[in-house]
Amino acid sequence: MFTLKNFEAQIGSAILQRGKKYYDQGKVINLEETDDNVWEADVQGSEIYSVEISINTGNKVSKYECDCPYSDDLCKHVVAVMFALKDEKAETDTKKKGAPVKAAFETLLQKITVKEYQDFIRKYARGNKGFKTEFELYFSEKDDSIDVEKKYAGLILKVISKHSDKGFINYYASSKLANDLYGFCAKANEFIKQNNFNDAIAIAKPMLKASMEAITESDDSNGNLGGLIDDVIGLFAVVADSPEAARALKEQVFFFLKDELDNKIYFDYGDFGYEMLDVFKKLALQLGNTEEFLSFMDAELSKPPNKYSEYHHNFFQTQKIAFLQSTGRINEAEKLVVQSLEIAEVRQGEVDKAIDKKDYRLAKQLINDGIAIAQKSNIRVPLTNGKKNCCVLLF
Repeated sequence: MFTLKNFEAQIGSAILQRGKKYYDQGKVINLEETDDNVWEADVQGSEIYSVEISINTGNKVSKYECDCPYSDDLCKHVVAVMFALKDEKAETDTKKKGAPVKAAFETLLQKITVKEYQDFIRKYARGNKGFKTEFELYFSEKDDSIDVEKKYAGLILKVISKHSDKGFINYYASSKLANDLYGFCAKANEFIKQNNFNDAIAIAKPMLKASMEAITESDDSNGNLGGLIDDVIGLFAVVADSPEAARALKEQVFFFLKDELDNKIYFDYGDFGYEMLDVFKKLALQLGNTEEFLSFMDAELSKPPNKYSEYHHNFFQTQKIAFLQSTGRINEAEKLVVQSLEIAEVRQGEVDKAIDKKDYRLAKQLINDGIAIAQKSNIRVPLTNGKKNCCVLLF
């Protein structure tokens, strides 16, 4: 790992010269320390690119990022900022050798009046919509009229648009996009740690919808956007599991998931729909929304099946059986089981129950029926049930 002192000797000459030229031309702007040892800057290239560099003890460069499309590890924009940082650190060290000097920024914060604060914020917000949105979100708890979810939706769509080229997100951009969107997940997790579940869900809802739209128009062969969506669904699961989350919020999540699950893209682009259904089912049981859940399941099961939807249909049928059983509606569940014995998972469950009761005759009949169904469908099935290797002994 190189440092601000020796990076010039460790970086290839071509990229080093390009970065130095950018620095000499004054293209590094807005250099500032945003956190302990984390520096950010904008670099004016064909567009304005954002660079972030982390500096450890001894001025070691521990991490660097740039949102430009350059595919190699280190770009000229990062190098330009390293030159700027090197000079900034040298200037700071020089000042330290003399009388202590308080940072101008901190000095001004202490000197300006409340009215001067307000006048500056109004003026800055007029020319910077992003700042205005961030400001309103930061202080949203002080004004109930602020639509937090709508604000986050706008920010998320802005990030997605930045990485989209004529509506498509390429392989490289999808990775960058996922990395940027993870910042919103991190924010939602911060809210959850503070038991601020409302704002966490205000992020999760637009994140889920926007991320799913993005993945349908992207090359996500690296799986980063898919992983992000899994994490967003995880936010809903955390709220569903939390006893501290208000019932009204859980109701909101329940009906949001119900509406979203009606969109087939959640099932077409991975297992997202099935993950969401787990949360939806859990909330239905918690909230006593049995009929709402069953009506949704029936609507899904009533859709005309085709060769591509067989797994989907069978999954919903087995889930409905399990739900009826978990809510004590045993008779209804048993009737549905009888109607669903052509589904391997349902039949296997009945075989397991028969074996547990030592009713081997019934178990054998169920297995024979299953073999007949499989032969008719040209499907190969094992003679063991995964639970115990005794089915084969029935023959």
